[in-house]
Amino acid sequence: MKKKISKVGEISWIVGNVLCAIGNCLVAKSAFGIAAIIAPAFVLNRAFTVLSVGLGEYIIQFILLAICCIVIGKFKGKFIATICNILFYGACFDLIYICLAFIQPAGMFERIVVAVIGTFITSFGVAMMLRTYIPPSAYEIFVKEIADEKNINMNKFKLIFDSSMFFVAIASMLVFMGEFCLDLIGPLTVISAFLNSILIAFFGKILDKYCDFSPAIPKLYNLLNPKSEK
Repeated sequence: MKKKISKVGEISWIVGNVLCAIGNCLVAKSAFGIAAIIAPAFVLNRAFTVLSVGLGEYIIQFILLAICCIVIGKFKGKFIATICNILFYGACFDLIYICLAFIQPAGMFERIVVAVIGTFITSFGVAMMLRTYIPPSAYEIFVKEIADEKNINMNKFKLIFDSSMFFVAIASMLVFMGEFCLDLIGPLTVISAFLNSILIAFFGKILDKYCDFSPAIPKLYNLLNPKSEK
C-alpha cells in the first residue's frame, strides 16, 4: 500500500480555496450559469460595477456570518478563521479572474469545455476544503452552526439554505437589474446542484486514499478547535 501524503490539513485549505476560485471563474466564463450559492455575489457585481465579485462575496458572507452570530447568540473564536477564509477567497477570485481574462470561449463547444473543466476543478477544490479542520466559508458555517444550535437536520437545512440562495439571486437580479440573465442563473446552475455532490464525493474518496489531512501545525488546530466549542 502506497504511503499517504501526510499532514496536509493546512495546505488543503489554501489549495482548495484557490481551486474553487479558478473553477468558479471558468464556470462563469462559460455563460451557462453559476452555482446558486455564489450567484448573489455575481448579481451585485453585474448591478453595481464598482463592486468586484470578490467584494460581493465579502458583503454576502459577512451578512450571513453576522446573522449566524445573532441566531446562536455568540461569536466563536473559530469564526476568525472563517473571516480569513472569506477575505482570502474573495481576493483569490478577483486576482484569478484578471489572470484568466485571456480565456474568452466563443463557440458552443468552447463554452461546454470551459464549463466542464470549471465544474470538475470546483468540485475537487470543495472536496479538499471539506477535509481541512480550518473553518470553511460563511455559507457552510451558517448551515452547520444554526443546525447544531437549533437541533435541525443539517442535510435538510442545507437544502433549504441552497434553495433560498437560489431565490435570493433571482430576486436581487430582478430588483437591481430589472431582467433575468441566463448567463448567471442558467442550465448549469440546475445541473450543478445535482452533479457537484456526486463529483465532490468521488474526488473525496481519491483524496482520502492518497492524503492524510491531519494538521501540520497542532497549535493552530487546538486554537481553532477548542473543546469548549465541540
